[in-house]
Amino acid sequence: QTGALLDHVFITYARPEWQSIVVPMMALMQDAGLKVWVDQYLIQGGDDWMIAVEQALSECKLLVVVVSPEALESRYTRLAYRYFFNREKPIVPVLYAPVDDMPLELKKHPVITYNSADRKKTFDELIAEVKRLKG
Repeated sequence: QTGALLDHVFITYARPEWQSIVVPMMALMQDAGLKVWVDQYLIQGGDDWMIAVEQALSECKLLVVVVSPEALESRYTRLAYRYFFNREKPIVPVLYAPVDDMPLELKKHPVITYNSADRKKTFDELIAEVKRLKG
């Protein structure tokens, strides 16, 4: 439905990171009153997936990028952060695993570094930044 995602946060990530970081991140963000959108429950690459992703890209106010070497190799992750970058929509990179070179589109944004020893601290920092940017 058109307009259904206007108050949502789009989260993009590499598939292998779903269980380890995205699920707990989403839970805490939702507990904090944030609405999130992920493509996990759609069949990647299908017609319904493309329509849903296009709507989410267009309507979501803010993008959270889970940054890892795998994510930066994903064309879908690149598509998402470039879409937001080109439209000057807020992006919050979360550095999950070290990368050789942060893409230009992500370099200009404050990066939140994932702390595996205290991931709640990481997610609290993320939630505060998302709420700040959403206004």
